[in-house]
Amino acid sequence: MPDMRPTLVVNFDMATVICQHSDNPEDLHLHEISILCDGKNDCFNNPAMDDESFPYCEGKCNSTCNNRGACLYDGEKAQCYCNSGYHGQSCEIIDKNECQDKPCHWLAKCTNTINSTKCDCFPGFKGNGFECTDVDECAENLSHCPEYSHCVNLPGTFFCNCTSGFMPKSALMPTCIDIDECSTDLHNCGENELCQNTLGSYECVKECSRGYQINGTVCDDIDECLESHRCDKRATCENTNGGYKCICDEGFAGDGHSCSPITDCSKNENICHRHGFCIASLKMCICETGYAGDGLACHDINECETSENPCKDQSDNKCVNIEGGYICCDSKLNDQECIEEKGAYCSGGCGLHAVCMNQTCTCVDGFEGDPKIKCNDVNECEDESFCPGVGQWCVNMIGGHICCGRDSTHPECKGLEINAFNGNFGKGSISNAQLSEARSRGFFTHIIEKGERQENSSGGVVVVVRGNESDASGEAISSNGITFSFEIPTCNDNQNTTICPSNSECKLGRCMCVDGFEWSRSSGSCIDIDECEKLAQPCLSGADVWCVNIIGSYQCCNISSSESECLGLEISAVDISSGEGGLKTYWI
Repeated sequence: MPDMRPTLVVNFDMATVICQHSDNPEDLHLHEISILCDGKNDCFNNPAMDDESFPYCEGKCNSTCNNRGACLYDGEKAQCYCNSGYHGQSCEIIDKNECQDKPCHWLAKCTNTINSTKCDCFPGFKGNGFECTDVDECAENLSHCPEYSHCVNLPGTFFCNCTSGFMPKSALMPTCIDIDECSTDLHNCGENELCQNTLGSYECVKECSRGYQINGTVCDDIDECLESHRCDKRATCENTNGGYKCICDEGFAGDGHSCSPITDCSKNENICHRHGFCIASLKMCICETGYAGDGLACHDINECETSENPCKDQSDNKCVNIEGGYICCDSKLNDQECIEEKGAYCSGGCGLHAVCMNQTCTCVDGFEGDPKIKCNDVNECEDESFCPGVGQWCVNMIGGHICCGRDSTHPECKGLEINAFNGNFGKGSISNAQLSEARSRGFFTHIIEKGERQENSSGGVVVVVRGNESDASGEAISSNGITFSFEIPTCNDNQNTTICPSNSECKLGRCMCVDGFEWSRSSGSCIDIDECEKLAQPCLSGADVWCVNIIGSYQCCNISSSESECLGLEISAVDISSGEGGLKTYWI
């Protein structure tokens, strides 16, 4: 049996300490709380001075507590915890500790005050402190359990239990995933039957259904995303049991099989394909040279398959097509030897979050996916082995993660705390009166993190966001009936180190958007104003006058305008023999 840790119990309500005086676990003695920091070895082991997980006796109070208490520092603030019968910041006031009479409910915390006490129900309980009852988070819809789970109420808290056929993805992530009963041999199919896994269960079949393939006595799911699927080129394929689903890329809407841009590229250039670019004045995407398509989806043109060999007049007259172009090589070389001789590795460039390494496109550390198209961030916080320390939590970041603790100084660990009471939001702490009412009404605390979510059911409505602040306007908050938007951030006019969002500058202590931009409370950034839509008549009226929105401003055009924003594009068929045609500039 492992060695037992020496007993030391601190009762802050009663201002007492129970500890061992020797290695005998039955040698217990009762002391006043001041012994914690008196420098004497009263206890066999005193974690207040020896254990980093307990508040330090660092003497950070403004006084010695008049030798009537212990000065404890919890990493954030120091204060005197007075012996029974004393009160005040320095234990200077002689006052009876009414908590000794145990006036509060046994499920409440008693706090001694001058000539009185304060009773507060423990987190997860509600009442006036003299009577406390359990908050049923399940019945009051405060549990927020993930899909495929049900809520189990417990005294002072709750538990999200995965339903039959599902199991937790990890200890850190509140997500339930399907159990494959077939591959784990948890089925009872007969000798002449095949086991086919379904979402949350399994089936015993004579032959595999569509979307599955036979593998011994099991029907294995076919990953259509790796083989063949009909998702739109601007959609991501996600495999499911016996099928797949298509999810449109950010900035697009549709059923996944057909995706259309939500806005034009003048407002969101990211909708253009990575081998395309936006012409803002025409609000359209155009494919780069060497690619064809509508600009939203571009594919490589095989120049070597044209009617005439583009390398025919070269000494090396063999044409080898590469992504976005072609190379001319000695006819004696095969295609791979030609690419190696010319050094045409990773032609066309690698996808998002990928680099050309060892002559091929590879996802950078912290990402996975198709390096030729796009690599997605790996959420390391789904792995229990990350941040295993006591009191640590994991915050996922783009391309990596951070292990946070109580003393962490990293901004992703500190988070943003917003208090909401009766529909009013504000940063910082709510008043004691509001806090008492919040507890009596069973409001809840909601903590959202990249990698972990923790919840309890008292202390008012408090939203804490660790990581990307844009998470605060997401479904996790709106599902709780909370409406939230980011205000214009503050700044310091006298400091050159102040960083304001893009398209804004520091004025009078606020990051103010520059002309042509306006503050978006939902995105927390300055966005372009479309003056052509918002202004009643930005340009003079007339049949030959029109308005063109540009980033940060607008342009009034007419048939005689020479500004580039007023010019259009004409695309005509390319005549291979003459070389004429293609993309031309013309006057609108």
